[in-house]
Amino acid sequence: MQDEGYKLVYIEQDEKVMAFCGYRFQTMVHYGRSIYIDDVFTLPKARDHATALINYVLQQAKLADVHSIHLDSGHQRSEAHRMYMNHGFKIESHHFVLHLKTSEENFC
Repeated sequence: MQDEGYKLVYIEQDEKVMAFCGYRFQTMVHYGRSIYIDDVFTLPKARDHATALINYVLQQAKLADVHSIHLDSGHQRSEAHRMYMNHGFKIESHHFVLHLKTSEENFC
């Protein structure tokens, strides 16, 4: 993933990763240069760290002068959606997927 420009940032506490965020820069015809957030994960007791991670990616976006930040989130993740919207994210589309391989085959 690193060869595709994937960047990983994390928050550590007592030598344990409490939260991480993976993102990459991309360019699309419709949106221009942007950041896509692939992953946001926090341990249940560290949910507040997600805000710090999103703020870090936002800072990187401003430094790189990108046009927008994008991410996908599962329908059931209402708490995460609230946090994204509090950061100014808008729900603009549906994400469609056609699986051509099983999950196990994707990571082999």
